[in-house]
Amino acid sequence: MGQPQVLQRMFSIDDPEGLRTVGLISGATYAVGSLLWMLIGFVALFMVANGDVAAFANPDLAVFQFVNRLHIVLQMIIYAGLVAAIMSTAGFFMSLASGAIARDLTRALGIDLSDSSETWVGRATVIVIGVGSVLFGLYGGELVAILGSFGWGTFMSGTLPAVIIGLLWQGASREGVTAGLVVSIVLNVALLAYTQLGNTLPLGMDFYFVTTSSAIVTTIFVSLVTNGASGENVPEHVKPVFDL
Repeated sequence: MGQPQVLQRMFSIDDPEGLRTVGLISGATYAVGSLLWMLIGFVALFMVANGDVAAFANPDLAVFQFVNRLHIVLQMIIYAGLVAAIMSTAGFFMSLASGAIARDLTRALGIDLSDSSETWVGRATVIVIGVGSVLFGLYGGELVAILGSFGWGTFMSGTLPAVIIGLLWQGASREGVTAGLVVSIVLNVALLAYTQLGNTLPLGMDFYFVTTSSAIVTTIFVSLVTNGASGENVPEHVKPVFDL
């Protein structure tokens, strides 16, 4: 969750049965990746405790110390995979943004574009977003990290109730999912501002834990009292998903 570029791949599957394979592959790769990052943390603690390196002023430097102690072949594989992951994720996000502007935004504004016009608008949007992202990354400073955390928190709190609850519970209604999305957006903005002003949440929680939990509770509660596109009203093209 919180990975719209991964969810986008699932929409390209013709047969809903393919979701089983996608889930298995995605889960396995993320499990291996998570174990790798945990290993880096333990190795960094060992190196500092053993006196091999000084305490890291920036925790992000631990991964470079870890990789530099591996064989050159492993270093090449890891760095190549890192660059590929960055390019893949960046490409998907630019594709999502261009599609949202060229198709979704224009249609919402009542602008009817031909297929060729949508294509050209999408291409122009990719260029603008790409150049803007590079400049923002170079000169954005700490704002990059702040917006990155805000973006992930928004994706997480927005997609988890809609996708997980929506796919596993046939009683999830259109109104419930919409209410959950609204709550997640409002709370993400409010709690981000709250924490940036120097305040802290109970138990040291990050703000997106609160927004995600609130969005889930809102989605379930509103779905229990509404029935739009839920239960017997589930659209026919969605019903096969619940049979997986």
